[in-house]
Amino acid sequence: MSVQIQILSDLHLEIERPNAAPGQEFYHFDVPARAEILALLGDIGCTVHEQLFDWLKVQLRQFK
Repeated sequence: MSVQIQILSDLHLEIERPNAAPGQEFYHFDVPARAEILALLGDIGCTVHEQLFDWLKVQLRQFK
């Protein structure tokens, strides 16, 4: 049995993306599912921002 893991690292979702659509400058990053499991490594976002946890909930619905 093989396990496929999709890895994302150092997203820094707390940093403004100047070319993003209005309202999506922070904590918006679409992750197309390419594997069953998603590994988030490195700096993803700031844990004092509720938007990080909202974003993580979206990922939990897509991945194991």
